[in-house]
Amino acid sequence: MCRRSPTSFHGLGVSPQGHGDNSMYMIGPGKTWDYVIPIPKDHPPGVYWFHTHGHDFAEHQVMGGLSGTLVIEGFQDEVPATKPLVERMFALKEFSPSSSGKLNKVPKPVNGMIDTIAGQVDPLLTMQPGETQLWRFSGQTANGYYRMRLAGMKLTEVGRDARPILHPHTVDEVIVGPSEQVDVLVTADAAGAYQLVQAGSATGPAGDRFPRQALAEIVVARNPALPEPAPLGPLVINAPDQKPVPGNLIAAHRLVVFSEDPVTGLFFINHQTFDPMRVDLKVPLGSIEEWTIRNSSQELHVFHIHQLGFEVLSINGKPVPFQGLQDTIDVPIHGEVKIRIPFTNPLMVGRFMFHCHILEHEDKGMMAQIEVFDPKTGPMKDMPGMGAGPHAG
Repeated sequence: MCRRSPTSFHGLGVSPQGHGDNSMYMIGPGKTWDYVIPIPKDHPPGVYWFHTHGHDFAEHQVMGGLSGTLVIEGFQDEVPATKPLVERMFALKEFSPSSSGKLNKVPKPVNGMIDTIAGQVDPLLTMQPGETQLWRFSGQTANGYYRMRLAGMKLTEVGRDARPILHPHTVDEVIVGPSEQVDVLVTADAAGAYQLVQAGSATGPAGDRFPRQALAEIVVARNPALPEPAPLGPLVINAPDQKPVPGNLIAAHRLVVFSEDPVTGLFFINHQTFDPMRVDLKVPLGSIEEWTIRNSSQELHVFHIHQLGFEVLSINGKPVPFQGLQDTIDVPIHGEVKIRIPFTNPLMVGRFMFHCHILEHEDKGMMAQIEVFDPKTGPMKDMPGMGAGPHAG
């Protein structure tokens, strides 16, 4: 089946207009559209990704492999200890097999999903005893969570959502959900064979289950052709853009409610399904807002907003220490997340989306359109029949 589809450059702080990061422009079958994405010199470095953003069928297309990894260099300058390390990219992708083994034919097969690393099932990786490597995970899944464990090795989280975190910490497992990016230092122990596994996870009583699966085999052995691994240097973080969002002049407080109807199978933001002909919010450039994202359903949702990062203030009323800006956050079942959003970068002027990044939910309505406008010129002119929806809150 031929379908029209746009592309989204996930997490980039660039223009959403024209031939830029325009997730509203639908490219027809057999047509060509040249994206032009100027990356500012001061753009935060890190691992980003791009993917199809076809309205109503993004799940099917992303699960079919329509995504790719994009790296803006400079992360190693912000985390100098990582400069000499081997760097590995892990594009986490899921595939949906039918009972006959054909891929991407059914969205939720009875026999489970196939979890891969860049389309590879259980690849082989090598390390030396005592070596530390930088592993960079990007959750290029439609719906799936990767709850990863690597027994016998030390894991230190140093980055999230393409940005260094201010206080790296040792973890027992690395959880990467749809659209999330996580940077981890992995330190090998003694020589031997180790296994990176997806330990199994679930998104709630009304959600999905992801069974345990081997993801990669790691062989740790001394390589005489290579020098002995040097000890890891001190983890100093030099990330000038990772600053809390000022909270002294809040222009608006908004409530964004994620909900769903188990009878119709529809998903809602503030009791509305997505309509590309409707602008749900109009925000003047320069504003800083605080949003409460509430989940009133029996499964996890993943809040994501295009074009910018935000600060997470609290989860279920518990304050969250500032670790840096991010552009995705899990919203707990029957819980809420409070965030602070800086609509201050002139590059974001235009229309873009916020939505649940579990793409089944997005496809079935859980997405909204926002416009950030220059106060000097006012909002963009709506097309005939297009109107602004009610404000969220």
